[in-house]
Amino acid sequence: MSPSAPTRCATGPDGVRLAYDVCGTGPALVLLPGHSDDRRVWHAAGYVHHLRDHCTVICLDPRGQGESDRPRDPAAYALERVLADVCAVADACGRERFAVWGYSFGGTVALQLAARCPRVTRAVAGGCHFGRIYDEALVARSAAQAWAVADAKDAGRLDELPLTPQQRAVAERIDIPAHIACLRALPGWPVVEPGDLRCPTYVYAGADDALVAPELEPRRGAIEAAGSVLHLIPGLDHATAFSAAAAVVPPVLAFLPGTAV
Repeated sequence: MSPSAPTRCATGPDGVRLAYDVCGTGPALVLLPGHSDDRRVWHAAGYVHHLRDHCTVICLDPRGQGESDRPRDPAAYALERVLADVCAVADACGRERFAVWGYSFGGTVALQLAARCPRVTRAVAGGCHFGRIYDEALVARSAAQAWAVADAKDAGRLDELPLTPQQRAVAERIDIPAHIACLRALPGWPVVEPGDLRCPTYVYAGADDALVAPELEPRRGAIEAAGSVLHLIPGLDHATAFSAAAAVVPPVLAFLPGTAV
């Protein structure tokens, strides 16, 4: 972590320790990473550098990730607990109202906040879509695959699995049982549709994101009717729509109140 962003800690309502850091000044913006990442990715990809002159940037390690506590009970990842964590960190920063920006799984959480948390002024949700994402069948397959990786990791046999270098790095970094516990909670999360949003929301994805873009484009009319924005970025896929911070940040700053350059 950057020396200019020391780790701070807050506590969720159920006692889970939450790690976060704060940079910059201005309106509060909470950043939420993907399911297999932690808050360092926002620093490494350049987002904090681009945002800190316009916002108070609060990068959070969600429960189960990074330096936050990693409960292994699926009940710990019930939606109300995950959303309460974001509010607990905002409280620790002295912010009653805040914007939120999440990518991939973090984008899913951002949509839930936009639909259910009156404290959120605006939301940015990248690399995710509306509707049912995690059903029981998908979670069962994903959990079985993750347990196989966890067993190989515990036995020191990750080299025997057909993992890409990126998948190997993720397997070594994350707490796999906590990851699985979170997965098992997700079918119980309510679905968010565009009409459920309670605040203006900016939804974006790479136009070449094969899992997300085809789900978003048919909902463009509903998203815009809800007072929100949909932006599909040409030439980018799921990974590059996050790594291309210099291209992604300017329209988001224009969307967030009080932060336009």
